[in-house]
Amino acid sequence: MPLFVADSEKLRRIVENLMSNAVKFTPSGGSITFSAEHRASENLIMFTVTDTGCGIDEASKATIFERFVQADNSSSRPYGGSGLGLALVKELTEMHGGTVTLESTEGEGSTFTVTIPDNLPLIDDAQTDGPHPAHRPAGAPPRA
Repeated sequence: MPLFVADSEKLRRIVENLMSNAVKFTPSGGSITFSAEHRASENLIMFTVTDTGCGIDEASKATIFERFVQADNSSSRPYGGSGLGLALVKELTEMHGGTVTLESTEGEGSTFTVTIPDNLPLIDDAQTDGPHPAHRPAGAPPRA
């Protein structure tokens, strides 16, 4: 994996949220894999988390990256959480100019793939109106 420009704290939160969900939704005896790949010909860095958990139904896939949305929104759901984790993954990924995709089959598991450019410019904060969006806390406005 080559060195690339990114906000390491935001990348950590992306991976942490995806791994946390994989652990939460994968039963004992299941498997979880994490991989990182550099696709030099496409100028991309890819992080993939795959699990053999409960999977996500087709109806939930369309909204799973929205804030406060959970695949199981019943009051008796067995899993905790606020429904912010995947929304945060999407927002932080997009701050890096990237995308997050989901492949899932209910009852078989899920694969989340985060793809970000490996060629983000190194921007000097003094030359802009504040920190580069990838270096600014989520939701923080530019400096005045």
